Amino acid sequence: MKKTFSILTAVFVVLTFFVSCGGSESSEPGLIYGVVTDKVIGEAVKNAGVELLPVGLKTVTGSDGSFEFLDIAAGHYNLLVTKTGYNDTKSSTITVESGKSARVDVPLEKALAALRIIDDEGNDISELDFGAKLDDVSRSFIIFNDSSDLLDWKITKTAEWIKSVSEESGELKADEKRGIIVVIDRSLLREGENLSQLHITSNNGNKQLAIKATNSDVVTLDATNIRTTSATLNGELIVNDEGYTETGFVYGGMATPSFDNNAKTVSNSAVKLGNFGNAVSGLKDYAKYYYRAYAKNDTKTVYGETKSFVTLRASEYVTVPGTNLVVAKEDAGKVGRDSAVSLCKNSTLAGFTDWYLPTEEELVTVYNNKDSIGSFEDFVYWSSTVDNGKYRVVDFRSGVTYNASSLYNHYFVRCVRAAK
Repeated sequence: MKKTFSILTAVFVVLTFFVSCGGSESSEPGLIYGVVTDKVIGEAVKNAGVELLPVGLKTVTGSDGSFEFLDIAAGHYNLLVTKTGYNDTKSSTITVESGKSARVDVPLEKALAALRIIDDEGNDISELDFGAKLDDVSRSFIIFNDSSDLLDWKITKTAEWIKSVSEESGELKADEKRGIIVVIDRSLLREGENLSQLHITSNNGNKQLAIKATNSDVVTLDATNIRTTSATLNGELIVNDEGYTETGFVYGGMATPSFDNNAKTVSNSAVKLGNFGNAVSGLKDYAKYYYRAYAKNDTKTVYGETKSFVTLRASEYVTVPGTNLVVAKEDAGKVGRDSAVSLCKNSTLAGFTDWYLPTEEELVTVYNNKDSIGSFEDFVYWSSTVDNGKYRVVDFRSGVTYNASSLYNHYFVRCVRAAK
């Protein structure tokens, strides 16, 4: 009995000696830190809640999206990040080693509201435009519950000339749709353009649907034959009870062109009911122009609604000499790495749909020809190349290539495609 006690005592003494002399390092706390960002645009998300699991420690991100947990025992953890308007996000397993720091950046994805306002083809819409036609008094839209929960909704009108909506409130089951008919009273419209809103509220998202209508004897139609320096403006005279002696268009760079703000004009002296059009030239390439149809007599001028168009660019891309590499002549934006890929992938510049983010090698070629291509910023550009998990970039101030410190950095994007 005494022998057993002596052995146990000896073991205890040895263990105690080991812990006091060599085991202190194993108990040294670690640190977890990182940044919470918007997954799409890469911007910092402030005031997001960050919980350390399974210990339950909580903190909130600062204005730069940063957070940290100090004095964390070595072990395995997860982060649960929450923010209103975003999906709750749980990180992958984080291993904290004794006395070391672990960085974990967490991208948040915005939550989609259950309430959607769509058209017959399922496209999200934000406007119903009744135009100026006298018999155009009824339009429709669809309320869609894009969730698995019950949706309670309500519609509020904001103008007397919105005569009625077919339903003002209701419930929608998961994935259910409800068609709504809007009727306006044109006798209550003021002269010119009229704009109001339908407020559509629910227990899972709110929307505003713009309602537009024009009270005028003349209608502005879409421009056609749009070129780099010219276009054809179109309109329609629907009533001529006032004895109009001239029709035409006012146009320019101002948002609401008129005879009173030095807009340019083009006119017709031969007036008749129905459609009319005028070609305009001398425009700038790749410029936005606003225009309105008008009709006038000796005492008054009436206008149609304002429309706009953008002239074509004289040259939207260039082929690098000696290669089949086609380069856009303008940057697509300044964004994070994931958005950079999407910007090029979704580009329809000059009618092409095969644009992509250049490789590091291609981007160096672009840099070497930047003076002839033009319009580059003296800053860093994203490439599509990944090297050992690092995203490669090219500095257009020097041509130096290197690894980006984070895929959330905002760098410039120049899209390319292969010549066919």
